[in-house]
Amino acid sequence: MFTSVSLGNLETDRAYPIVHAERTNMRYGQNVLVTITDSPNSSAKFFLPRLYGDVVSEEDLDAVNSQRLALILIYKGTCPRSNSYILELKRQ
Repeated sequence: MFTSVSLGNLETDRAYPIVHAERTNMRYGQNVLVTITDSPNSSAKFFLPRLYGDVVSEEDLDAVNSQRLALILIYKGTCPRSNSYILELKRQ
C-alpha cells in the first residue's frame, strides 16, 4: 500500500531505503518523486525538495530502479533559521 507523506512526518535520524525514484515535470520545473519503505508492508511517496532532487543524477535513478544501487534517505529535521528540511542521501 502506498501513501503520500510530508517529509516532516518522517522520524528523525531513521534510514529509509528508496525503492523507486523518478524525475517528473512539474509546473515550475523538474522534481524527483521517491518511494520509500517505512515497514515491510508499507511504502510512502513524496517529492524531494528541489535542492536535493538536483543532486540526484539520472544514473542514480536508473541504478536505484534496477536495484544496482541502494539509496538511503535520512531525515535530519528542519533548519531553525529557514525552516527548510535537512536530508542526507547515502549511496550504498
